[in-house]
Amino acid sequence: MKKENLLSKWLDHDLTDTEQEAFEQTDAFRSYHQIDRLAQAFKAPDFEVEKEYASLQKKMHTPEVKKISWKHYAFRIAAVFVIAFGMYWALSQSSETTFIAHHAEQISLELPDASEVILNAGSELAYDKDQWDASRNVTLSGEAYFKVAKGKQFSVATSHGIVSVKGTQFNVTSRPDYFEVTCFEGEVAVALNNKTHLLKAGRTLRWSNDTLENQLTALIEPTWLQHKSVFKSVPLQYVLEEIERQYDITIVGNDIDTTVIFTGSFTHKNLPTALEAITIPLTLSYEINDDKTVVLKSE
Repeated sequence: MKKENLLSKWLDHDLTDTEQEAFEQTDAFRSYHQIDRLAQAFKAPDFEVEKEYASLQKKMHTPEVKKISWKHYAFRIAAVFVIAFGMYWALSQSSETTFIAHHAEQISLELPDASEVILNAGSELAYDKDQWDASRNVTLSGEAYFKVAKGKQFSVATSHGIVSVKGTQFNVTSRPDYFEVTCFEGEVAVALNNKTHLLKAGRTLRWSNDTLENQLTALIEPTWLQHKSVFKSVPLQYVLEEIERQYDITIVGNDIDTTVIFTGSFTHKNLPTALEAITIPLTLSYEINDDKTVVLKSE
């Protein structure tokens, strides 16, 4: 019998004893017998369908929880503090330089280009030192006398207008409701109310009570440098505010008409003398209290 027929009958377990003995002597039997023995030894793992399906469903619906160590949070918090401190330090390192002359004092200062400035009492000046080489700009609140070194344009910005020069000597007063520029040497340009005014030496531009005046002056420097304030046709209120700044006092005069026009002067060195210079021409009296308060009264 052919080997193929013996193999077919062996797989069907249909061999006679004689055929079985004959087939076992063949090479094919030994190969197929080994395959059959290995197949019987192989055992698939136990697999319960319903149990495994339920386990898979649970894994799909349970969110994954990541464990983050305390060190991770510590590094994040530290990074926030470093960034916050860096921003604070950068903002606190302002390049603006500010000078303040308090009441009853004057201060002198020199700008980076060697320009000289004297601040009158109750005044403040500031500039950006990092931008100075690019533009010589200062801001002023109060009154200051400038001796500007020759060079690029020099500008003084105030709440009322801007004064621009290249090399000159001038005085700027910028108080509430009062603005005045006097040129003592050279020429200055004053930008005020959308118009530019050119002032030559010996001229004063004054804006007060919505009135603009351009006047001649015989002064060669501000009188306050010599500790004296001089006024020409200004409201009394402005004069009283100036004496308060020069003597660091408070003036009270509830029944006084502070809109009256005053022309005159007062010294910065003696308070009673200064008060008499103001009150006598206006027929007023005064009383100096211990708490730096001066009371004005009509006679």
